[in-house]
Amino acid sequence: MIDELVGTLIVNIIGEGIAEAFRSASVRRRQRRGRLKCGLRVEDGIQPGLTTAWRHGVVTLAPDRIRFDGADIPVLAVSLPPSDEGPRDRIERSADAPLFRVTTSTARLTWAIPVEQVDWALAQIGHLDDLEPDPATETV
Repeated sequence: MIDELVGTLIVNIIGEGIAEAFRSASVRRRQRRGRLKCGLRVEDGIQPGLTTAWRHGVVTLAPDRIRFDGADIPVLAVSLPPSDEGPRDRIERSADAPLFRVTTSTARLTWAIPVEQVDWALAQIGHLDDLEPDPATETV
């Protein structure tokens, strides 16, 4: 009985390791192509191809651009959104995907990015520094 339990435990650990290796390889392959699996929705305003409901899929990132399902979204700024997220929002997106507000010329979007890819994604669109504190406004 204990042998079976130990055997099952070892198989599960090895299986998880193999699954994580495949997930990591998939993420690296997408990144080499400038792509990212994420979620987007309109917070307010109008953005062609998006609504206020979460849309999940693979986007292509370029400087000041997010391309999603044929829509070219020009990015003006990225910031942290207000923390007034409801319980339904947490259910409709991955819990390990922090939220960011993307400002376009016609809308404010909410963007859910897998936590391990946040820095990479923001750097790809050229807005990693948007989230850095402004030293001129810091108080001591």
